[in-house]
Parts: sequence; structure tokens; C-alpha cells
Amino acid sequence: APPCSRIPAGLWRLLTRPVTRRLNLVTVGTLPPILRERLGLPWTARDERDLRRFARRVRLLVEPLPVRVRLVLPPLLLRLAAHRRAREERAARRAAPRNRRPAAPRPR
Repeated sequence: APPCSRIPAGLWRLLTRPVTRRLNLVTVGTLPPILRERLGLPWTARDERDLRRFARRVRLLVEPLPVRVRLVLPPLLLRLAAHRRAREERAARRAAPRNRRPAAPRPR
């Protein structure tokens, strides 16, 4: 779904199609072949070439980065994403209607 209501769903699908294609390519392509076969996931010679080409591009972009950036940035991005998700979950819980049963009185 689009991140905000101002972006039409059709436009969002069009914009995210290349990213979705790459995510699927990497996800399916990094599975062992036997598992792909058991799950019925198609994998062609073209998919293999595309995955290798994509991996080459990623290496070309990542290798020039200083080691410190390569080692520090991914965990930092993961922590930021987790923090954002937790904040969104707290906001959703606060916005949800309060359908809780009243607490039972405690025995004395």
C-alpha cells in the first residue's frame, strides 16, 4: 500500500515495481536450488544472469566505501527501522478503541 493517501495505488505499484523485482530476484535466487524446486518457484537462466549482474553492481557500489561505513551503516539502519516500527505500533495501540474488559477486583 502507498505510504500516504496522496499517492494513488496505481502510481505506487508502478514506482515500486523495479524494487519489488529486485527483492524477488535476490530472495528466490539466494535459495538453494532444491528448495526453489520444492517450493515451485520458477528460476530461469535469465534470472540467474540478472541476479549475477545485480550482485556485480552492488559490489561495485559497496567496495569503494570505507570499511567503517560498510560495517556501521547496516546495523544503524536496522536499528532506525526497528525504532520507527515500534513508534508506529505504539501510535496504533493508542489510536485503537479501548475494548478491554474492566479489571476484576483484587481479592483482599
